[in-house]
Amino acid sequence: MFDHHYRDFYQTALIPIDNLSTVVDANYTHWLIALSGRLKDSQKEYYIWKVVVYPADSEGSFEWLEEPYSTESYDCFHKACESAREIEQNIRNQEFVFVNLKERIS
Repeated sequence: MFDHHYRDFYQTALIPIDNLSTVVDANYTHWLIALSGRLKDSQKEYYIWKVVVYPADSEGSFEWLEEPYSTESYDCFHKACESAREIEQNIRNQEFVFVNLKERIS
């Protein structure tokens, strides 16, 4: 698991949420897709990356404690970028399912 002390963090896309019922907080109207990197080996400055999707508002402010989806770790930044592009396209096409989306408490 990655900690939230972002050494390297790149926001890649901000996508409007079509189905607001999937978001716990109604203030969040978008999905923010980001690449998060952490140092794996400090001797070699070697990073591993994952793609994370956060709920965000229309300006890109996001709730870093909410992480409804994240990928496995990638050893290559370019593979993580490719995964982020695929996730973005699938969300835009409404073909993405948040498998590990936290259940809402009613």
